[in-house]
Amino acid sequence: MIPLYTYPGQTWEQVITEKNSHPEVPIIVIVNPQNGSGNAQDSNYVAGIRDLQSAGIMVLGYVHTNYANRDLALTMNDTRKYRDWYGVDGIFFDEMSNVAGDEEYYSSLNNHAKSIGLSFTVGNSGVDTSPNYVGIMDNIVIYDNQGLPSLNFLGGWHTGYDKNNFSFLSYGVQTYDQTFAKKASNYVRYMYLSNGTMPNPWGVHSPHLSNLINSIEEDVALSVNSTTNSGSALTGFWTEIYSSDVLVRTGFTPGRYGLIPGLEYLVCVGDYENYIFERWEDGAAQRCKMITPMQNVAITAQYNTIMTEPPNPLALVVQSVDGAGNVVTGLWTTIYSGVTLIKSGYTTLTYTANAQTQYNVCVSSYQRYVFDRWEDGSTNRCRIITPVENTTITAQYDVHTVLTVRSADANGESISGMWTEIYSNGTMVKSGFTPEQYMLSPTLQYVVCIGDYQTYLFDHWEDGSTNRCRTISDLQSDLTVTAYYNG
Repeated sequence: MIPLYTYPGQTWEQVITEKNSHPEVPIIVIVNPQNGSGNAQDSNYVAGIRDLQSAGIMVLGYVHTNYANRDLALTMNDTRKYRDWYGVDGIFFDEMSNVAGDEEYYSSLNNHAKSIGLSFTVGNSGVDTSPNYVGIMDNIVIYDNQGLPSLNFLGGWHTGYDKNNFSFLSYGVQTYDQTFAKKASNYVRYMYLSNGTMPNPWGVHSPHLSNLINSIEEDVALSVNSTTNSGSALTGFWTEIYSSDVLVRTGFTPGRYGLIPGLEYLVCVGDYENYIFERWEDGAAQRCKMITPMQNVAITAQYNTIMTEPPNPLALVVQSVDGAGNVVTGLWTTIYSGVTLIKSGYTTLTYTANAQTQYNVCVSSYQRYVFDRWEDGSTNRCRIITPVENTTITAQYDVHTVLTVRSADANGESISGMWTEIYSNGTMVKSGFTPEQYMLSPTLQYVVCIGDYQTYLFDHWEDGSTNRCRTISDLQSDLTVTAYYNG
C-alpha cells in the first residue's frame, strides 16, 4: 500500500514498472491531488490513474476526517468527487479515530463509498485501533510512523482477526530488512517502507519497493487436524502457531492457516477434558513441533483417551472495573491449566471450571485501560486461583485519557508534521509529530510543547495562549488541543 503523494510522472511510472514485473503481487496506491480531491479535476491525474489501473494497481483517493470531527457531508462530497473526476477504486480515510463512540461516523463513510460504486475502503488511525473498529473498513492502518513497528505490536490482539484487516506504513527506514518484512506479513495484508523523512515522507520513490515486492510470496496453507490414536477424527482442540516466539495464529482443529513459505513456525496443540495429546503423525511426542512450510501441508495430532471421574463443574467469572468500581468490558483475558491455554476472550469472561483445580488467570491492558490490581490487592496481572465454588474475580484498571495534539494554519486548515513534546515533572514522557494522540494519566499534570518547521511559525493555541509550552491538568475526559501557525 503506497502513499503516492507525488504529481503524476516518474514516481508513478516506477510503481507501474514494479507491478508489471510482479503481476501476482497486489499493490494499492493512494493518490492525493490537493489534500483531498481538490476544487477542480486535473487531467494529468486522470491519465495517471488510468495508467495505474491498466497495470492492475488498485487506486484509492485520499480523504481526511479529522478524527471524526470533519463534517460528514463534506467528507462524503470529497468521496463523490474522487469517483466522478478520477474513477478511483476506493477511498483512504486519513485521521481515523480509534475512540469509542466514533464507530458510526466511519461506518457511514464506508457505506456511502460502497453505495456509490467504490469497492475498497481503508481507514488510517496511524496508531493501534480498537477491536470495535475492525470490519468497519475493509482495512485499517494500525501504524503510520517513523521506523518499523515491533512484531509484538503487530501480533497481540490482532491475531484474533484475519490479517486482511490490517496494514502499516513506515517512513525513515534507511536499511531494508528482508527477514522483518517476511515475518511482518504474518500479521498484515499490506505494508510499505519508505526512506523518506518529514514533512512529506511519501514524496519520494522508496528504494525498498523492489525488495519488498520480491520478499512477499503467496501464502501456503497449513492444515492442523486431530484424531484418536486409532485414527478416528476429533474436532475442537485449541491450536496456537508462533513465529519467532510471537503468537501469529490461533484456532481449533481442524484448522487451515495461511503461512509464509520458508519461515519457521512452532505449532502447539492443547488437551481437552479426557483427551490427552500423545504424538504427531510423524511420531514426535512433543505437543509443540517446528515446521518450515514450502508448500501446502497437513499435520495431525493424535490423542489418547483417559477415563476419569466426572468433574464437579462451577463458574469462574473474570470481570474488569475502573477505579470507581464501574464495570468495563473488552479487556483480553487468558486462562491456563498448567501450561495449556484452555480459555481466552474479553471481559466479562465466564469459564466452566472444575472444583479443586488450579488455574492461572491473566488479564491485559488495552489502550487507555491500564491494569492496576486485583480485588484481593495483588498487583501481578496473572494470578493463581483454585475455586471450590462459583467464583468471580475482578481486575481493576486505571483509565487513561486521550490527548490529541493537532496543528493548523491561520485559516484553520489542518497541517501535519509539527514536533511535539510532552513532559511530566520535568521529564519528557511522550513525543511525536502532529497530528498525534497520547494516552495520559488523568491524575498527573503535563506540559505540552510544540515546535516550528521551516516557514511555519507557532502563533497561538486554540485557547488564545501564545506560549508554545502549555500546562494540561485534570484530564478527566478526552481533550483535543490545537496549535495555530503563521507561515
